[in-house]
Amino acid sequence: MNCTEQCENATVAPALPFLKQRAGRYYLPVLFTALLLRIFWVIAVPVVPVSDGAVYDLFARNMAAGMGYGWDAAHLTAFWPVGTSFLYSVLYRIFGIHYLSIIVFNLLISCGTLWATMLLAERWFNCRVAAITGWLLVFWPIQIEFSTILSSELIFNFLLVVWLCLWERKELNPWVKAIGIGVLAGAAGYIRPVAAVLPFMLCAVEIARRRRYLVPIAATALVYLTMALLIAPWSMRNTRVFGHFTTISTNFGANLWMGNYSTGAGETVDLPPEAIPMQEADRDLYLRKIAITNIEEHPFRFVVRTAVKALRLHSHETIGVHWNMPGLVKTYGQRVLWPAERFAQTQSRPGRQQTNSASRRTGQKARSIASYRPT
Repeated sequence: MNCTEQCENATVAPALPFLKQRAGRYYLPVLFTALLLRIFWVIAVPVVPVSDGAVYDLFARNMAAGMGYGWDAAHLTAFWPVGTSFLYSVLYRIFGIHYLSIIVFNLLISCGTLWATMLLAERWFNCRVAAITGWLLVFWPIQIEFSTILSSELIFNFLLVVWLCLWERKELNPWVKAIGIGVLAGAAGYIRPVAAVLPFMLCAVEIARRRRYLVPIAATALVYLTMALLIAPWSMRNTRVFGHFTTISTNFGANLWMGNYSTGAGETVDLPPEAIPMQEADRDLYLRKIAITNIEEHPFRFVVRTAVKALRLHSHETIGVHWNMPGLVKTYGQRVLWPAERFAQTQSRPGRQQTNSASRRTGQKARSIASYRPT
């Protein structure tokens, strides 16, 4: 019995009448509702880039003007992965420098992510689960809030779920599929380099599923080869700019250091004063060395701190509100702060403490970003 027949024959609670619809028909209402809610949000909330979004915007404008990827033509960078700014720069070149094209782009990839996620839920479970998944994502606050945020998250999520959809296509030639996955993985790596570890993880899953080793390992090697070919041009550029081998970005050391410096609790903080004037690739190596040394000297503390950071990461979802706060205040004035904070608290525990903590982290991130800019 296929998924559609399962849905048609299943006994569905009256409270969820939409689950009675055939699998091919409930996608459209879900996508239409999601698009409508997001359009209402973008009409109500203007785009005012902050934190990483402001950096993506600046770099995209510079790239569109032919100045290269950097703070200006004289100060090139690779601290943030280039992918997000590059995509925005293409939109700026085609449609002009305004945020409408990015908003439309966000709406399209948001709906694409929703569609692909439902496909995965249907394949892994059944169409009832796919419908529930779809409607949850339709109304999930942060999914709506990011429609007006310049960010890498929406793009990376879209590439990831499309990647997983392709990975699940068992009928495809494994070598052709591996090349396709390599292209998606390379694109995702340009957005967030953490994508480099995912083929290895999926290879382990494939081996566990099929109880075969040769084909999954060889296909994963082809994925990594394809990724390497796609990333090589940017790595060559970075190596030429900074004087020694650099891959996609130079922020790994800073991120690792923030999570693992000797007196820290894993939060965003200013860089140490001696690191600020360093050339960024040298700074990356310097901070990476400090962090790794601290991990080696205090392994138990590293494990505990990692667990605490994981709990903090998943204990609340207030960043969508806080990254939209300048736009909300610009349009509705200071009176919007109280309801916005109350709304943010509905997505967090234990409440106001998380909301205020998120505000402090946003401000701290802005100050920390300023320290990366050459003077």
